[in-house]
Amino acid sequence: MLTATVVGGGSLLNGEHLPTPPVAVDRATMTVASTPDGAVPTVGVAPLEQAPDSFDAAALVKAVLLTERREAQQREAEQREAERRATSCADGDTGFETVQRRVSEAGVELRCRFGVDTVYGVAGRSGASDHPSGLALDLMVDRDPGEDLAAYAVANMDRLGIKYVIYRQRINFGSGWEAMEDRGGVTANHMDHVHVSFDRR
Repeated sequence: MLTATVVGGGSLLNGEHLPTPPVAVDRATMTVASTPDGAVPTVGVAPLEQAPDSFDAAALVKAVLLTERREAQQREAEQREAERRATSCADGDTGFETVQRRVSEAGVELRCRFGVDTVYGVAGRSGASDHPSGLALDLMVDRDPGEDLAAYAVANMDRLGIKYVIYRQRINFGSGWEAMEDRGGVTANHMDHVHVSFDRR
């Protein structure tokens, strides 16, 4: 037996051996007008209008380009500021006293890169210290920048002509950190500064 069903604007045949297709029902709103004293209400049906999915491609491209331009300008401004600080920092290389020229140049790089305010160069030291010969620097730092500075110095040993680095009672000749003996004090154990010794050339 076949039956016909009206759905939306078309008809659908149903039967025992026919598959039942999915039914799409038109979306609509129903408005019921109020009536006085039991009169039959009138019903009006109006389809909903759906706004099409759309976007302004030109506006999107413009927004992306504007964002990229601002990011590029920010990077350029940061680079200019870094160069300005480096130049200003390099002008104030006090604290190196009479260390050798290449030691002073490396010291400026380390001091400016890590914002070190106090550096000690030539000084009378006992034992085999490189300070009296102008081949060592002590960069006074807190722990966080000190760790970074020491790691940077080790990573750039060949380029900067560094012989070894000492920090926080450890020494590194380029093949890893080794523990040092306790020298009895914060400064003696290099807890408050990074010591950098340079090769003789």
